[in-house]
Amino acid sequence: MPLLAAAVLTETKGLLNDPTGSIYPDVALIPLLQKSYRELQVKLESFGISSTKEQNDTISLLAGVKFLGDGAGLPNDFLRPVELAERLMGSEDKFVPMTEREWDPNVKQQNDLIYWVWREDTLHFPGAVTPRQILLRYIKSLEVISDATSPIFINDSQSYLAQRTAALASLLLGHNPTRAQALMSDLVGAGGAWEDLKTVKVKRLQNIPVRRRRTRWRRN
Repeated sequence: MPLLAAAVLTETKGLLNDPTGSIYPDVALIPLLQKSYRELQVKLESFGISSTKEQNDTISLLAGVKFLGDGAGLPNDFLRPVELAERLMGSEDKFVPMTEREWDPNVKQQNDLIYWVWREDTLHFPGAVTPRQILLRYIKSLEVISDATSPIFINDSQSYLAQRTAALASLLLGHNPTRAQALMSDLVGAGGAWEDLKTVKVKRLQNIPVRRRRTRWRRN
């Protein structure tokens, strides 16, 4: 069973000396917990530690279309791509893996897309003269924390999230920057919750076999 927001909120109130929530009720703390949750996802990603799972989805791409992004065409929980494959739209053929490039290739449009580029939060393609169906494997973003029953999917994050949320509450709700600074100093200092969480995550990552990324495919 995943960690629930209720457990983090309880610990947060303890750090704020408000165990009953009379000063800092859940309705006031949940937006701050959501902010802390998203911040933590970004921090972990910056260390190459994925806090989310991979997901598959299929996307239809009309002939000539050269990008997917700006909130259009991609899944609502899309964070970043992992792998793409393609086939003719409406066919039952097997999906053919596509090749990731760092920059848009200077090629003429063909029946297949062949290449994809992830740049400026947008998937770019050379375009194809036929409509394509894309199989997208991607990292999905964390779900929104809407109430105390919302699950937290970053393991071992309770202490970090509680302390960061308490610091935000002290600053933004309690107007107590001194207390907020003390909470943050303890959070990110040596032996603090952030160092503990990062150490645990890095050790687990080191024990996971590396999956080679496919960079070139033989196409028939």
